[in-house]
Amino acid sequence: MTAISPTRGTVASDIARAWLRLYTVGLPAGVRERRAQELESDLWEHESDRFAGGTAASMVGIEILGRMVRGMPADLLWRFHLEGPQMDIKIPFERMTGLLLLSLVILIPIATSINGYDTGREGWGNELSRLGDNPEWQRNLTIAFQVLCGVALVGAGAGFSLALRGRSRNLATFAAFALATAGVLTLVASAVYAMVSEMATEYLAGRGGDNALITSRTLAVGMDRLAESALVLLATGVYLLAFAAARHALVPSWLRWVAVLSAVLLAASVIADMGAADGAAWGLLGGALVALLLWLLVAGVSLLLGYRGPAVPRHALAAETA
Repeated sequence: MTAISPTRGTVASDIARAWLRLYTVGLPAGVRERRAQELESDLWEHESDRFAGGTAASMVGIEILGRMVRGMPADLLWRFHLEGPQMDIKIPFERMTGLLLLSLVILIPIATSINGYDTGREGWGNELSRLGDNPEWQRNLTIAFQVLCGVALVGAGAGFSLALRGRSRNLATFAAFALATAGVLTLVASAVYAMVSEMATEYLAGRGGDNALITSRTLAVGMDRLAESALVLLATGVYLLAFAAARHALVPSWLRWVAVLSAVLLAASVIADMGAADGAAWGLLGGALVALLLWLLVAGVSLLLGYRGPAVPRHALAAETA
């Protein structure tokens, strides 16, 4: 095999390296270096073989990103096995849960933000060119935000599971699963955005032609569907948390109606979208998000400030944690 010229590298390789730096942060330098060497070897072999076979850089990038996303759970499990048993973190329940709720106020808008491009069949070439015209640093920043958001959502899901397991174990488990799955979808969406971005660069340079146009549009439509699915999962997770918080009087009682309002508006937006009432669907969706973020903000601040609601009967707690 011949060595890969630096100019033949892919954006996906840089994303994989950034992910490695993220999930190995805080580890001893020797451990991080060994992990980095393993990644570099794997990237070299993959890119060298594929480029030698004449595969386009965009397709090689898609393959690398796909492998990275599929390997993320294994990377996190490796990190946990490496030092998980050594962790002994003592954080008050209310403060930890409040901080996690407030973090969702930031993470949800990032995870569910639309790509800002019209994926309609007509005029997609202009949209793809517009994406290709964007500075590379801007596109890389978008990818970085999405990746960090996805990882943070997976971490938030694990955090809620730990923080609430003594109060609402079943509800916390389902909520944590919904949030973590939304995080994985966000990571996949960031990988898809990177693919479309790379295809936009090639299309603007006159390479790829109609094939790049069709493939990139298909990926962009898929990215929209991923964002929608992530929103539904995030909302489901928050509604489950809201139910648990109301059941155990962890937040002011009136907040339950804010969560109910958000759920009703979200359901109405889905129905309106099925009826092709796009304007009404977007309005209802916006209202659902505002109510959802309001619940998170007030609930998070309440827990941080040490809100104490009415006592919950012992038999109710026992039934929930059983």
